[in-house]
Amino acid sequence: MNGMARILIVDDDATLGAAISLVFQAGRFAEVVHTTNAEDAYALLGLDEDCDGCEPRFDVILLDLMMPEIDGIEACARIRTTRCYRDVPILMFSGMNEIESLNQAFLAGANDFLSKPVKNFELLARVRSAMQLKRELDRRRSREAELLRAARKDTPTITDLIDDDTGIPGKEGFAVAMRHAVENERTYGLLALRLTDVPSLHQEAGDDAARALIAQAAVVIMSTPAPLGWLLFSHGEGLFMVAARNATAQQVALLGRQIQAAVALVPVPQREGETSDGARLEFASAMGRGSDLLTLPAELIRSLDTPEPEFYLRGKAA
Repeated sequence: MNGMARILIVDDDATLGAAISLVFQAGRFAEVVHTTNAEDAYALLGLDEDCDGCEPRFDVILLDLMMPEIDGIEACARIRTTRCYRDVPILMFSGMNEIESLNQAFLAGANDFLSKPVKNFELLARVRSAMQLKRELDRRRSREAELLRAARKDTPTITDLIDDDTGIPGKEGFAVAMRHAVENERTYGLLALRLTDVPSLHQEAGDDAARALIAQAAVVIMSTPAPLGWLLFSHGEGLFMVAARNATAQQVALLGRQIQAAVALVPVPQREGETSDGARLEFASAMGRGSDLLTLPAELIRSLDTPEPEFYLRGKAA
């Protein structure tokens, strides 16, 4: 709710920053703080302190792209290096509308981009939307944490269950969930998702660019609204699995189409001077019960390479 939200605005234009602050105050946000440079923003955020285990001091951060000394892209990247602000929405705004600037902003970790002059209604709508996505992400992380706690008795360490690039449960976590489903004769709808740009990105732009795309796509996937109990797992290299208890193949395929459309808005890192296209994702879905779940996930992943699958619902990348 707005009444509890804390907003930090970083813009070297003091007049514009004050005007934006008034917009948020009129929108009944609890706390709005404006500073004119990145260094002061770091201090307000507590980045120089040991804040990895603490709660973030602000719920939304707005950064101006063009600022003296430290610009918005550098500031965004610095903020994202702290675990405390890993998921806090960051919106960037500028009078520029260049593809390369947008690409750099999103690679630095920005969630959204607004053009100046900022329209009051659009500003409030974008911020509220970002906050809603953050709440959904928190909800999903909570569900995944429950799965990890339940899996501790079956695995040596929590580290074994987490994918390093995305910070979400990985193959081991998925295996634990499927073993539990088999043992209890449960029915699951499964959704395999694959970023088709990853292999070529490794070759053309490097491993760091590929990992950046995977991490950003993972945030988009986790932010896509899904029913309670639907769990997301990373299988590495841009491959994800969704396990949805008592869901049909058609139901998880619908989620696949929603994720496909959302991921298409994520810019793919390109070599300097090249135009950035949206990321491409393909998916396949199926439903299984009990012992079927021992082999179904592998079959589902292999189906992504099958030209005309016989029983899987598919969503090919454009």
